[in-house]
Amino acid sequence: MAEEIARNGNGAAPSHSNLFVGNVAEGATEDVLKSAFAPFGDIESVLLTSKAGRPSGFVKMVDVESASRAVAGLSSNSFGWEVKFAKYDIGKAPKFSDKGFGKGFAGYGWWPKGMGKGAFGGKYGGWTFVKGGYGKGTVPELREDDGPEKPEPPQSDNLYVKHLPIGTTEENLQETFSPCGEVAEVRILRPQFAVECAALVRFATADGAEKARNSLDGTCIQGTTSPLYANTQTKGSDSKKDHVYVKNVPTNTSEEKIKAIIEKHGTVKWSKVMRASAGQSRVGATCAALFEMSSEEEASAVIAELNDKSFSLGELCGPMRVRYAENKAAGKVGAEGQIAGAPPPPPATSLAA
Repeated sequence: MAEEIARNGNGAAPSHSNLFVGNVAEGATEDVLKSAFAPFGDIESVLLTSKAGRPSGFVKMVDVESASRAVAGLSSNSFGWEVKFAKYDIGKAPKFSDKGFGKGFAGYGWWPKGMGKGAFGGKYGGWTFVKGGYGKGTVPELREDDGPEKPEPPQSDNLYVKHLPIGTTEENLQETFSPCGEVAEVRILRPQFAVECAALVRFATADGAEKARNSLDGTCIQGTTSPLYANTQTKGSDSKKDHVYVKNVPTNTSEEKIKAIIEKHGTVKWSKVMRASAGQSRVGATCAALFEMSSEEEASAVIAELNDKSFSLGELCGPMRVRYAENKAAGKVGAEGQIAGAPPPPPATSLAA
């Protein structure tokens, strides 16, 4: 049985369906992973990340049986991947602490000082948690503001960027920041239970960082959304023809921005960007939005305009914040590509192999 073949690292039967994929080649895409894992069952999510310059991935199957089949079936794959159960299921890594996201993370040389409590403004990093209380499977809603402004660190070649969509890639950051100068390194930071992520962008020179700090603060990251799906809302066998249901919008979509797009085609009586629900263990890169229009005709016009259409991230998401990072975050890259004096950085998310 595949379930017996695919045991976790300590020989016990796996309790979750989250898989780690190591030895991933540079340039590999999430679609490549999806195609390889799809024959073994339905896929809930795919994430590509990088640790110490080595690409890897996480594939979340819908159930343990599918994950076990994938581990067994891909044990000798032609890609040369290492496929095994991750140490943690999504959202089950070490809890948030005031000392950083995950035990000891704040001690890493590249991690900005104050990255734990209040680094993004407000309690628990500036995110407001849905009813139920932190630490009980709840998830955050989009923050309203940054809270009190903290003193900015001194000028350096390293920038700290926040208010980024969860799906932000290194390519998005390179495209956005490279016009200001040569970008030496980027690191995407994904706190647990966050509806946005942050990044460190280090330039080859302090002049490049200064130009980016002054010209990009308050602007939007470059990139486009996946094609949206828009249709009338259905509940069971009932269809509300004056309601529009939209999927694949970025999780940090601005309600004001998407509502302004919708209002070009009629009157919006009620709207909601559904970022999370109580008990949810993971916040994805995209979510859904729901709109009630004043007529079925207006709803049909909205669906025709939005369905299968991509938007720039700037059309839907709020602006990013660009500030200088702490000096200790501006570690230099040595011959092996490691930051001098620092242990390997943690993954961009709360997942761990």
